[in-house]
Amino acid sequence: MNETYKVQVQGLVDDLKAVFTHAGLGGEAGEYKLLTQSFLYKFLNDKFLYQAKILDESNTYENLLAMSEEDYDWLLEDIGTSTAWLKPDQLIESLHRQQNEPTFYETLKIPSTRSPLTIMISSLCIQTAIQLFVSLMSV
Repeated sequence: MNETYKVQVQGLVDDLKAVFTHAGLGGEAGEYKLLTQSFLYKFLNDKFLYQAKILDESNTYENLLAMSEEDYDWLLEDIGTSTAWLKPDQLIESLHRQQNEPTFYETLKIPSTRSPLTIMISSLCIQTAIQLFVSLMSV
């Protein structure tokens, strides 16, 4: 593993753990689970954007947001089963832009049904919903 990359990842883990500690989750059983889910979400986000760019170099984050719903559906079909299907409002950049809104907590709120952060993984015509960021009450 590239030493620089290793140091960057360790720094990211330390920063995330500091956030969890500041939020009162340091040393809790849920801390590891949230850390793992954060990395999974980042990986799925980056892989989705990578697959979109493979199809067309102009598929940047801004262009994905500007796409019509029909064009976006075609993009998802073209991506196929190579990665999870994310809606434009589920991309990390979208969440980052919403973080200071007074109702941001509702984006991450986990209702009894699918949350806004439930992603679709389509494989061989079988769609599976995976809910990210489970409720801390279940940890």
